Amino acid sequence: PTYSFGVYAATLKEDLGLSQSQLETLGAASFAAGLLSWIPGLLVDFWGSRKALVVGGLGQSIGFALYWWVAKFGYEQFEIPSAWIIPILCFLSTFIFAFNNLVIGGVFKAIVISCGLGTKGKAVGGAKAYLGLGAGVFSSLFRAFHSGGSDLDFLAMSSLLAIIAIAVPAILGLPTREALEKYGTRDDSTSRHYNVVYAGLFLLALMVVGSSVMFLIRGENEADNETASDDEDQGLIPEWLHGILILLLWVGPILGLLLVPGPNKSKNKKDFRKSLSSIRRSVRQAMNRDGNSTEQIHLLAPMGAKSNGVSVKQVTFPQAEEAPPSKASESSQAKEEPETLHETPQPVPDLTLMEMLRTIRAWLFLIAATILVGSGTMLTINMGQLVQSRGLQPETASACLAIFSVAQAAARVTSGAMSEAALQWKVPLPFLNSRQNGIPRPFFLILSCAFAVVGHICLATQTDGLHLFVSGIIFTGFSFGAMWPLMVLIIGDLFGTVNHGANYLFADGITCAAGTLSIAKYLTQFVYEQNVLEGDGEASNVCFGADCFRLTHQIIAGLCMVALCASVALMYMARNSYGG
Repeated sequence: PTYSFGVYAATLKEDLGLSQSQLETLGAASFAAGLLSWIPGLLVDFWGSRKALVVGGLGQSIGFALYWWVAKFGYEQFEIPSAWIIPILCFLSTFIFAFNNLVIGGVFKAIVISCGLGTKGKAVGGAKAYLGLGAGVFSSLFRAFHSGGSDLDFLAMSSLLAIIAIAVPAILGLPTREALEKYGTRDDSTSRHYNVVYAGLFLLALMVVGSSVMFLIRGENEADNETASDDEDQGLIPEWLHGILILLLWVGPILGLLLVPGPNKSKNKKDFRKSLSSIRRSVRQAMNRDGNSTEQIHLLAPMGAKSNGVSVKQVTFPQAEEAPPSKASESSQAKEEPETLHETPQPVPDLTLMEMLRTIRAWLFLIAATILVGSGTMLTINMGQLVQSRGLQPETASACLAIFSVAQAAARVTSGAMSEAALQWKVPLPFLNSRQNGIPRPFFLILSCAFAVVGHICLATQTDGLHLFVSGIIFTGFSFGAMWPLMVLIIGDLFGTVNHGANYLFADGITCAAGTLSIAKYLTQFVYEQNVLEGDGEASNVCFGADCFRLTHQIIAGLCMVALCASVALMYMARNSYGG
């Protein structure tokens, strides 16, 4: 239970009789497991991606099934005391999150070692976009195929999908670590592959948003007209058909990649022949030049050496005096010289986890990423309470979570692909070295921090209506989503790919744990409870009014400014790693 916790949180709170503080503890427990996420990272580096995905998918399936059974049946059948239920569910959340880290680490380890320059950012962005849409897709599928019953059945569905969507594809489609070491990797992806992925993501996002908005409208209609018939509530298409469409848009483009042709071999042969012809022309032109100077041709042996009794001598050709270079050629050479100085960046050292943590750049990145994670998970964990405190319809929470999910999915695609393309842009930044080649990837981390500042300012100043509230969710979701591909890519850019599994999952886990616990739980809970006491004056655990979260948003906006400054410092310190 991570980003999809809001789907069944209300039912969990009602069935188990939990307080708001206990519910937030369960919501944040899985992120707290990130403190030990470097352990799954080490396993990914040791096992390889295939085994990590298989074990991670099976482990998640077992964890979701146990969580579902304890929350729905075991609590009543075995009369588990209230004092024990929270630790048990927290342990299961940690168990699920640990195996989830195995899956995530295995996926991005495979991408980083197999994709080259120009495709790595696109691949990471696409994978992260599917990860961001996961909660929206799962909740839409659950609403489509689950008629009646408890929302806790969402956990049972997640258990089944962990096997079908993770373990089975890994067994059938990924090579073993031994095969990779023997045969190596080859990047056969083309722009057509990524066009298919992006088209699928776009259509899938439209379906998720559309289903959530229709669910919201149907809920409002039911509130206005309690006697509405079942036929009127069906909407444009039946729920089961809507679920099948979402399932096809999720799986279809991924399977369609198998039908997209790879790089054209005949085109590669044509390019090779063109290059060979160009080389021949250059050789002929060099041999036909006139002048007084001599051109030396050493025939496979140094001067004076003998081959089969024949002395190898210097062969000279008469050549005319070379004409002075024209002004046009001088200017073209002057333009070419600066480019040759920076096209090859400094080699990236392959640092271990402990070596990475000894660098200032690592801590600057961790500070910025921790604040951005906390600013996003504050919304995913507390969206229901945010909607409730502002007096909005309960169904608004589901729609807002879907909007947040789509915004972060769009940001994951955009930040990955754009940061990869920007490395080739010849746009020198004034405060960096003038020899800098393209825009460093940390520049997009600065933009992410700026979006978070704007988003939480919108949420802090919202009073009446939904325009600022929804705008704040979109800005914050975009900021939150953009950070995840940047984390994968920046860790690989600055600290190497040999130990990428441990390095990336440590950064992923520590930022999730620290950001979620400090910002999304304790800071938010403290401000919320203070306003409950002041506003109601009773033993109620519900807060109403804009003040319930206003101070939290203001503090987070200030913290995001700190993250922005850390990102600027990181970009300046890492400029040499990007050809500066």
